[in-house]
Amino acid sequence: MCKRFEEGLNEYIKLLIGILELRKFVVLADRAHKAEELSKEKKQAEREARISGKRFMGKS
Repeated sequence: MCKRFEEGLNEYIKLLIGILELRKFVVLADRAHKAEELSKEKKQAEREARISGKRFMGKS
């Protein structure tokens, strides 16, 4: 069941989770969820940094 679950994850999360070699489904699902949240936070921070950079450049 864990193997099938891992195969359905996106490549970035699959890479993070694959390193852990988890074999308990509940733990695997929890870690995948946390990895997904961190990925979303990272993308949001990058997006905000780009927006801030554009605003700063526009003021120069």
